[in-house]
Parts: sequence; C-alpha cells; structure tokens
Amino acid sequence: MAHIITLVLTFGITVFVLLRSRRVYAKPAPLRQRVSKIMLFAGILLLVVGLLMAIVMLGTPDEGWTVGPIVSALGMVAGGLFFVYYYSNSFVDVFPDRVVYRGMGRKAKTFEYKDIWKYDVYQYQSQKTLRVWDPSGRKYRLNITNFNGGALLNYIQWLQDLNAYARSNYPEASQDQIQQWVWDNQQARASEELKQARAAAASIASESLSPSGQQQNNPQQPSNSTTADPRATFGGADALGSGKGRKAPGNWNPLGEGSAGNRGAAPHSPFYDK
Repeated sequence: MAHIITLVLTFGITVFVLLRSRRVYAKPAPLRQRVSKIMLFAGILLLVVGLLMAIVMLGTPDEGWTVGPIVSALGMVAGGLFFVYYYSNSFVDVFPDRVVYRGMGRKAKTFEYKDIWKYDVYQYQSQKTLRVWDPSGRKYRLNITNFNGGALLNYIQWLQDLNAYARSNYPEASQDQIQQWVWDNQQARASEELKQARAAAASIASESLSPSGQQQNNPQQPSNSTTADPRATFGGADALGSGKGRKAPGNWNPLGEGSAGNRGAAPHSPFYDK
C-alpha cells in the first residue's frame, strides 16, 4: 500500500509541475527570453526515466530491490522536476529602459538603466557576461552570449560615448568628476524621457476625448532627442569646469538606437579595467 501511495504522489506532482510550467511559458511575452530548451528536454527525460524505474521497482517489491536503485530513481524524478521548474520559472525581459528578470524565486526583479553606476564584461571560455552595479552596490549579471542584451547594450554604448567624450574634451578632470558627470547625464536623460512619455500620453488622451472629426490645433509632440547634452550644466556651472563651446559627438543615439557597428560587441569602459 505504501508503494502505491508513493507512486501516485510522484505521478501527481509530476503532472502538476508540467501543467503549471505549460501555463507559465505559454503566456504571450514577445520580449521574454528563457534558458536553452536543452534544460527542458533534459528535465523531461529524467522525469520519464525516473518514473519508469520507480514504477518497475515499486510495483514489484518481491524482486528484492535494494535501497540504492530506488533512491536513484526518486533522485532522477526530483532532478527532472527541478530542471522543468527552472526552465518554466526563470526569464529575462529586456525593455528600452529596464531589465526584468527572475531566477529560482517567484518574484521578478527589475533593474533600470538609469541606475547603472558602473559596468564591465568578463569572459569565461566562450561565454561573455555583462555585469552592472547601481550606486548601492547591487550587481546584476546578464549572459550576453546566450541572451540578447538589445537595448541594454545600446545604453552601455551610450555610456561609453559619454566617457570617451569627457576624456577627450576634459583631460584635466578626475575620474570621480567624470563618473559623477556621466551619472548626472543619465538622470537628465531619464527625466527627459519621462516628460516625453507623459506628453505623448496627454496628447493621445486629448485626441481621444475630442469630438469626432475635430483636430487639435497644436498637439504637443515629444522631442526627437532623448540624449542629454553633454555640455549641459548642473547647479549653474559646467560640471567639468571647462570645454565651453565644444560640440557633442554626432554619433550619440537615443535609447534603443545604439551603434549598429558595435551591437553585440563586448562593452568596455576605461574606468573599470581590471
């Protein structure tokens, strides 16, 4: 009787996990990226083999099965459940202004690009991983070999351009000054994008509330530029103390339009060489 109860519980848990994983990753999410399906296939294989072994051994107790094979079968079932759960639960969503991700837990976490304080890339064998930190020291890793970094890599490219511009035009500035200046530009850019989004939403709302066929006289349009001018002043003075009248580099791009020639290349900053 105990063998039958164990078998029924194992089968029930397996069916529950498979149905739940199907419900989770069947949700429409065009930006959602998951780990390789090899993990899902490996999990299903372990489940099938482990269940078959458990059925044979628990269904024929008179054969004198030892504890070792039974534990191995249950271990394969547990491993298969883990792989299927991890595949169905973990994901990465790369948006134009943030990354949303989830690992083993049930709660998704968010990392906004404007909070990037420093970054670097390290490579182990053929795998490249981007690491970013916020001012509090929290770190986020993204495997840019297996996952498409998209807008995040474009934003890193923009930060590279800021660093390069500051170093070439303000050679007398210290690293701390340049880093703070880059941070101020990030916050100014995020604030400007928020204003544009609100203006666009207000314009759409006003058009939807207007009488049918009546056009707005001067609908407010968002600006085409979302990049903060590197010559902007903060606190009424040039952030780096020099460089008046110098032009910003012409290849700076708005969010989501990173340099195509550098797309997919490993981001690199002279600030954080190791």
